[in-house]
Amino acid sequence: AKILLYTSHQKWTNMPGVEFINSIGGEIIKPSYYQKLSREKISNEFVKSYLESKENQRFIISNLSLGQTTHIDEKVSTKANTLFNLKPLLKKSIIEELLSFKVYQWKSSRNKIIKTIKEKFKGCLIVVRSSSLSEDLSDFSNAGAYKSILNVDSENDLNIKKAIEEVIESYLIKNDLNLDNQVLVQKQSLNVKASGVIFTRNPKRNSPYYLINYDDQTSSTESVTSGLNSKKIEIIRSIDSSEISEFWNPLIDAVREIEELLPKMVLDIEFAINQQDSVVI
Repeated sequence: AKILLYTSHQKWTNMPGVEFINSIGGEIIKPSYYQKLSREKISNEFVKSYLESKENQRFIISNLSLGQTTHIDEKVSTKANTLFNLKPLLKKSIIEELLSFKVYQWKSSRNKIIKTIKEKFKGCLIVVRSSSLSEDLSDFSNAGAYKSILNVDSENDLNIKKAIEEVIESYLIKNDLNLDNQVLVQKQSLNVKASGVIFTRNPKRNSPYYLINYDDQTSSTESVTSGLNSKKIEIIRSIDSSEISEFWNPLIDAVREIEELLPKMVLDIEFAINQQDSVVI
């Protein structure tokens, strides 16, 4: 048997360990030059990507992170900001219309915010969701810690006010007093035939599966996240799209698109699939 060691080190004449490898009959392999992996090529692609994003004046994808520079703090983002940034980039799924504001803004401008919500979501049911600075971070999600209020009439001032204050109250109950916490308002997804949460790794074993907890019975978009109702399916990450069932294929395609936008991250994604087979994130 012969031991072959591959290395990316470029000082071929004096690499550490060469003498030992030769002494045991090993062989040093120098891979052939591959233009697309040259440092110059990689550097140019990063610069090109940056300049194209800069020209767009909305998004910069850099250092394996996604963010709108006017909204994302250098240390932390939020559920609302992430959805806002992803919304115009997604081709294989949709994010419902949204609006967000901070707790301190609500305290000083309640009437103005309610008026804006009524104008933006006229004639729609809305969901008022938490978007705390302690949710959806890179190292933990804190999913389900705060309230979300569904079926809010977007034309009823009192209903809007009550829902927003319930979400803010859920922050206070958890002793989360940061006035920069956000409240997220979205158009409510209707005609839902399945909803739930998909993890891009099995969270208990870190094994390479898409783990889907879902409800395809109640038409509710919160039965899984609230712990009331759930089925489970695991799909191995390496599977080809053509081998996935027709029902789950659009969801996996949509999640893979998001993974390309947020590389090297393990994701926990709430989703819904409506009667038109559109995936809502």
